[in-house]
Amino acid sequence: MFFSDNIKIHRNSFNLIIFDIDGVLIDTNMSYVFAVINSVSIVLSKLGINADHDYLINILKKIKEMPGFNNDWDCAEALLSFIVAEQIIPEVNIYDFLLAPQKFNEEFTFMKNNSLKSIRSVITKTEASYVRLLAKKMYAGDLCESLYDTDLNNCKYKGFYKNETTLVNTELLESIKIVKGIYTGRNSRELKLALKKIGSQKWNKPLLYFANDNNPNLIKPSPFPLLDACKKTSCSGLIYAGDSKDDFEAFKNFNQIKPNIISEFVLVNNTNKICNNKPEFTQVDNINQLLKFLINGENYEKKSNKKKNK
Repeated sequence: MFFSDNIKIHRNSFNLIIFDIDGVLIDTNMSYVFAVINSVSIVLSKLGINADHDYLINILKKIKEMPGFNNDWDCAEALLSFIVAEQIIPEVNIYDFLLAPQKFNEEFTFMKNNSLKSIRSVITKTEASYVRLLAKKMYAGDLCESLYDTDLNNCKYKGFYKNETTLVNTELLESIKIVKGIYTGRNSRELKLALKKIGSQKWNKPLLYFANDNNPNLIKPSPFPLLDACKKTSCSGLIYAGDSKDDFEAFKNFNQIKPNIISEFVLVNNTNKICNNKPEFTQVDNINQLLKFLINGENYEKKSNKKKNK
């Protein structure tokens, strides 16, 4: 846990806080992660490839460390593509594969731009579509039809969404005297499911930003939701709490456009290794630590440090 000088000095100046959901307000390690890993495993098996479960999880974590892979269905396709690529070039590196695909032009005839589209030549379009569809089915289960517009009939899976648990203390969330909003990679129905799980009713609907494939401004790392929320609330101080590389990039993009607005990125649970050293921005083990700090100030930090030293 680390609170930057910026957040300490301006603690009472922040009047808007935007949260990511997955990994911040909701624990999805046994929902989206399970859906991605299990769907990829099934497709690999059909291709005659055996992959260790723990190895797949490790590669998935590395994928999520990189910009452009905030969407879990994109991650499923990227993970499948990489494991297939390993069968062709055993020494292939996940970072080079996703961030510098031009290195493998001869083997995979990649497109020029570095993006998910660049790696799609490794697997067929059918395999890519199937792993995404399967991951959705595994996540949604009995909510297949209500969560997704895609035809997901005959869904036989129980739904890993049932494994999701809340990470945020609702009482603390409702105690902070700051306008609250959300910027998530979930679609509108997945967002509604998450808010129901969290239980808090104190959300400003115009400040709920969710993914829309037809609007790139709503896909991370776009800063538009942060800019729009600030405009709607006449924000003078913004906190954005996230856990991914794309969250951090969205914040940096916002900060470049609005450098005069007091702002702070809060990294929640640094499992994705966004930073290895002591950061300039605030870093907490869980979102409740941030909420307690905003309520109690440095008194909370001092009490926490005393407990650590005992």
